[in-house]
Amino acid sequence: MLRTDADLIEQFLRERCQRSQNTEVSYRSQLRRLGWFCRYRSMRTTRDMTREEWPNFRGYLRNPPETHVMPQSLGYEDPKWAPFRGPLSERSAGLAENVARAFFAW
Repeated sequence: MLRTDADLIEQFLRERCQRSQNTEVSYRSQLRRLGWFCRYRSMRTTRDMTREEWPNFRGYLRNPPETHVMPQSLGYEDPKWAPFRGPLSERSAGLAENVARAFFAW
């Protein structure tokens, strides 16, 4: 049984990204942003996200809080890692939204 967001995300990635490591890296990054957004909005897990939160998620992608922006690229293992280097472009925000939609549909 899948109990945590991490378990769900790993299962999603195994099923959806079997053939492309680049896709897996991209999807993992987008789903980390989703997780950070949910915690930022005081949701315990991504399963707490509702349709009503979607406009807030869009705004978060295009204008993340300063505490979610890192000044330089850091590895995921670094405690100073954050999901953004700055606001996302329309194209990048669209990708993040599409990955989140695919995750929720899954």
